[in-house]
Amino acid sequence: MPSPNVDLVFVLDASASMGPCFEQVKKHLHDVIKPMQGHVSKVNFALIAAAASKNGSGILYNVESLLEGDQGMELVSMLYKASGDQAAPRDRIFTTDPERLIRRLDGIQAKGDEDMLLALDFALDLPFGPVSNTKRVIALFSDEPF
Repeated sequence: MPSPNVDLVFVLDASASMGPCFEQVKKHLHDVIKPMQGHVSKVNFALIAAAASKNGSGILYNVESLLEGDQGMELVSMLYKASGDQAAPRDRIFTTDPERLIRRLDGIQAKGDEDMLLALDFALDLPFGPVSNTKRVIALFSDEPF
């Protein structure tokens, strides 16, 4: 029996309090990500990096994903579109290419405050593969207690 596929979502606290250890967390993730491919049928990586900050009218959320250049609005739109007729495109949110994930990790900067429950909510709403042949894993990296 072949090994199952794995959908692995990295949820990263990208708040300012992570600043002192942020680069080390990203470096260690680099060391973990590359060797994973090949140990199961396929590893599909996704990323949710989240921070929040106050602005004049409320809270501004910065949620980054594998979507290049997106600061959260494109991901939010794809996940929660009003029509609900079609699912978010997996190939834009998940990747089998560890280099794509590493490039996005390298571009994330720690800033603002944390909102890890919101980040986990986004992660749980991603378009995971079928339960019949896909293990779903969410790995959370934060300095905040729950």
